[in-house]
Amino acid sequence: MDVRYARYYLEKAKGDLEEAVKLYNEDPNDPFESEQKEKEISALQRFLQLFQIQNKARTKGKYRTFDDVVSLLKERNKIVIVAGAGISVSCGIPDFRSKDGFYSKLKKKGLGRPEDIFTLSTFLQDPSIYYSNSADLCPTNYIPSPTHFFFAKLEAEGKLLRVFTQNIDDLEAKAGVSRLVQCHGSMGSAACMQCHHEVPIETIEEELRAGEIAYCRVCDKNKREKRGVYKPDVVFFGENLPKRFFDLSSLEMPLADMVIVVGTALAVHPVADLPSMVSNVDETPQVLINREVVGTAGWFDAHLLGNSDDAIIELVKAMGWEGEVPISLEDRRWATEEIGKLRNEERNRLSGGDKEEQ
Repeated sequence: MDVRYARYYLEKAKGDLEEAVKLYNEDPNDPFESEQKEKEISALQRFLQLFQIQNKARTKGKYRTFDDVVSLLKERNKIVIVAGAGISVSCGIPDFRSKDGFYSKLKKKGLGRPEDIFTLSTFLQDPSIYYSNSADLCPTNYIPSPTHFFFAKLEAEGKLLRVFTQNIDDLEAKAGVSRLVQCHGSMGSAACMQCHHEVPIETIEEELRAGEIAYCRVCDKNKREKRGVYKPDVVFFGENLPKRFFDLSSLEMPLADMVIVVGTALAVHPVADLPSMVSNVDETPQVLINREVVGTAGWFDAHLLGNSDDAIIELVKAMGWEGEVPISLEDRRWATEEIGKLRNEERNRLSGGDKEEQ
């Protein structure tokens, strides 16, 4: 049974259960294309069952303290991390919805609907709205935080099953994390809307910084009548989440032997449903690292409240990983540059070294 359906139709119905059931029954399509929408089960019964599963309080285990979290990190080898914007705040990346956030700045610039820059229909009609307002989001501007490098260390130690990140800043990848699902896409690359030619974001960095539309090099080279425009590989409003997210979350969440939720309000679905997808919600320890308590009351076993970097630095010390996880800005910048070189080498290898199209 899949809580995604309950969340999806309830959000469309603005919380009205009867209306959600009606929408569910009348919708001929499966929004998740996962063969989970079982019509032989009555919709009302299914929704009630899903709510009982999603909203019940977990029976907390024996893990409560900071030392318990350290012990878990040492013991567990299938750790799943669910990450949000809070892990990138210390990097200087603007958040979106706070009073001084990215959308607020766009409103001050005269953009009445700041969400339009991430709306597919708007981009197709006038990509200049996106390009003239997105320079601050270019990931080449930023260095990963200690938290990002901690994820990479868990992977290097063979402890990480997956990072599911809601962030589009590509900083997990810049820190060396490869067992990564970028649930809402990434600013780390872009693709032509016409010929689908893919490039790393560095290829169009000059246009992003100048606020100019980035036109496809391949379309230009082939002298197409209509030049394609590069669209960053972010999931815009009007687009579906990547199939990779649904495939890997369904496959790997039940395998997790520990879940860490860090830097997120767990307010955006279906990512917010990930902690409830473990095989046994009462037996799989779940840890929250966040400025405030989020999620269903009583859900998490241990809470490390505060800035994520502060908690992570203490965990690094307790694990004996000092000197192995970059903490200072100087060390993080050096590590980012070295990892960047390796990523570029891999890109060139996969593309056959054809730099003309890159």
